[in-house]
Amino acid sequence: MRKGDEVLYNLLRINSELNSARVSLIGISNDLTFTELLDPRVRSLLDEEEIIFPPYNAEQLRDILNERAGKAFNDSTLDNAVIPLCAAFAASEHGDARRALDLLCVSGEIAERSKSKKVCAEHVRLAARKKKGTIQTDFYGLVELLAKMYPQEDMFVCELLQNAHESILERKTLEKGSVAGSISIIADRATKTISFQDNGAGMTGQEIVDYLSTIDRFGTEELHQHLQEKNRLHVQKLIGQFGISILSAFTVAKRLVVETRSVDEDKNGLRWTFSPPSYDLEFIKKKEPGTTVTLYLKQEYLEMTNLLTLKETVRKYADFLPFPIYVNGRRPVNTIQAPWHRSYESEVERRNAYLVWVSDRFSDVPLEVIPMEMEVPHPVKGVLYIRTVIFHLSIWRG
Repeated sequence: MRKGDEVLYNLLRINSELNSARVSLIGISNDLTFTELLDPRVRSLLDEEEIIFPPYNAEQLRDILNERAGKAFNDSTLDNAVIPLCAAFAASEHGDARRALDLLCVSGEIAERSKSKKVCAEHVRLAARKKKGTIQTDFYGLVELLAKMYPQEDMFVCELLQNAHESILERKTLEKGSVAGSISIIADRATKTISFQDNGAGMTGQEIVDYLSTIDRFGTEELHQHLQEKNRLHVQKLIGQFGISILSAFTVAKRLVVETRSVDEDKNGLRWTFSPPSYDLEFIKKKEPGTTVTLYLKQEYLEMTNLLTLKETVRKYADFLPFPIYVNGRRPVNTIQAPWHRSYESEVERRNAYLVWVSDRFSDVPLEVIPMEMEVPHPVKGVLYIRTVIFHLSIWRG
């Protein structure tokens, strides 16, 4: 039994131990089905009486908003249409005063970010398209389990690159002759961020919501089990590659922002801001399909913004990914096509290509490279190299 259910269970039984007093519980919620989330043993002790308050109408919501706005906003900063529009939006949904107040608050934030002197109707419309939510499961518990499955702190780079790779492949399947795929990593130590950009298929709002609901659904049972068993295949089946990449990102990040546009949408994109357990989902304008995932790093992982470290990590996990990967620059970091899969006009050209590749990838100075190709017992292609050993001769005179 969870701690919250255990408290309720004990409170509901406490009257049998009291002689001169009685305890009653009052639950207030906008969700009429919230009792279904309680432990069955708690529900069996409930002898509840439901009192359902009718939703506020638009006029009542306007009165509430006018009273609050007088305390929260300076004079003449609200356009005349703002409060009626907030009230109308909230009344058309569930008549929820908190929703109306949230719309007014977010409208003010949007106006402030856009450096507008007044909050106007357009700010309200933008706010109405923004959703807030909370993941109910123990999210950081899942992250800790994933960290045990992936002890390497740089594994998030591998998972995010894999996610970008799959998204590009999906777009190429959906759109024949689509743009050439590419991935860009932008690291900024000053802002403590690393961003992963791809021009893949992107995601719809429903796909993001489905991911969140999947995490909630599997967070406390099956997903926990497979994470504890370090079973990546089953974890991926449950929450998908995007789910794994997001969980892995939070092994090093405290906050994450995903900006995406699906190939099925026309200039309408989404921004998903996730600071566990809360998230915001809002509509944005995005010119091209694709996804940008920005990690706001924890202080102890700022070394990952080091460009040399990032480039080495990309080569370690994705050197032969079939799309160019850029790290704060114009030249691809990864090989893309291994030198032993290319055609050469001469052995000298092959040898030089192998020497360049080994020199770029390893700290050793290669003395010689030996192409390797075999078919049995397994087909293998690659290169062996002999490293240069420098001897230092010290002469001591007595």
